[in-house]
Amino acid sequence: MTEKRSYSAQWRRLRLWGYAQWFIILAGIPVMFLLSFSGFDRAENIFVVCWMLSLLIVVMRYTLFRCPRCHKRFFMPKYFAYNTFLKACPHCRLPK
Repeated sequence: MTEKRSYSAQWRRLRLWGYAQWFIILAGIPVMFLLSFSGFDRAENIFVVCWMLSLLIVVMRYTLFRCPRCHKRFFMPKYFAYNTFLKACPHCRLPK
């Protein structure tokens, strides 16, 4: 029983990272659009660097998610090869 509960918490965390990716992408576009008309090139450059760093961190957290059952990388069937569209763990076949 506790195993399922910990699984659901980890799946919730994965879903949160997925939503965070889309939020960062979609929220950054209008801000970039507004900054492009402001005339502040420095603010635009700082925002782009922060936007890309935050997106990189969130994407890496999502991609490097560990399977709740076998604790191997869920989206990495091979070393340095990943597929974020997998519906089950390639190692232990735990469904998403």
